[in-house]
Amino acid sequence: MKKNIDMILRRTLLNGDSYATVARDFDCSRQYIRQLCTTDTPEIREIRREIEAEFRATKDSLPMFKKIKIGRIMQGMTQQQVADSVGIKQSYLCVLESKPSNSSHYNTILDILDL
Repeated sequence: MKKNIDMILRRTLLNGDSYATVARDFDCSRQYIRQLCTTDTPEIREIRREIEAEFRATKDSLPMFKKIKIGRIMQGMTQQQVADSVGIKQSYLCVLESKPSNSSHYNTILDILDL
C-alpha cells in the first residue's frame, strides 16, 4: 500500500497530474485520491517530506514553469492564492505554469513560494 501512496503522491505533487487522471489510472474515485493527498497521517507526512526533499534537490534543473507549478502544489496553494499574491489573474498563472514564457512575474512567484 505504501508504494501506491508514494506513486499517487508523486504523480499529483511532482508531475502535477489531476486527481481525476490519477484516479482513472488507479481505478478509483477522484474523491478518494483527493482525500488521500490531503490526509495528514504520519505515513503521508513522511512520504511528502521525501518528495519535497527530492524536489528541492532537483528544482534548479527544472524549467521555470514546472518549478512554479510543483512549488505551488507542494506549498498547498491554489492558483488563485498565488495569483492574488502576485497581482495577476488566475488564468494568466495557469498559462505561466503550462509553458515556457519570458514573464517578469516568475521571480515574484518564486519569492512567494520561497523557492
